[in-house]
Amino acid sequence: MYKFLLIDDDEEARESFKGTIERMNDQAKAKAKAKAKAKDKDKDKAKDKDKDKDSISDELYSLEMAETYQEGFERLSSDFNGIIVDLKLDEKRRGEDIIKKIIDEYRVPTVIFTGTPIEDLSIPVPVYIKGEVQQEVVIKEFEIDFNTGIFEILGGKGVI
Repeated sequence: MYKFLLIDDDEEARESFKGTIERMNDQAKAKAKAKAKAKDKDKDKAKDKDKDKDSISDELYSLEMAETYQEGFERLSSDFNGIIVDLKLDEKRRGEDIIKKIIDEYRVPTVIFTGTPIEDLSIPVPVYIKGEVQQEVVIKEFEIDFNTGIFEILGGKGVI
């Protein structure tokens, strides 16, 4: 399972990402079910039914959400396969501050997904502009990065 953290103060953006994750899980389940059904053509269906049912019910993607800088800060951990951060979180703190902490203390793939115009960004993470890139693309990029195994090999913290 891929586990993501979304830090965004915009409720509409959080709900949209939640819907994207649900849709991607539904697609993964349908694909697994079709694969299991094709496999069952040559096997005893009753024997494998329970085993396939378990694998189909598992979620491939999980999303935790934080709506404030403080909540995002408290949820940070190396348990995530990816962290998605909005640049503008509140009047005092920006997403950049959380990303700097992630770079200093964790080695978790992190991206900026924002509608805020970007002027001078001093942190080395990919930037996606809301409305220009589909959320599913962001999630799939994390999946590709994670599947390389580089994060498990290097461990620790910092920028790759």
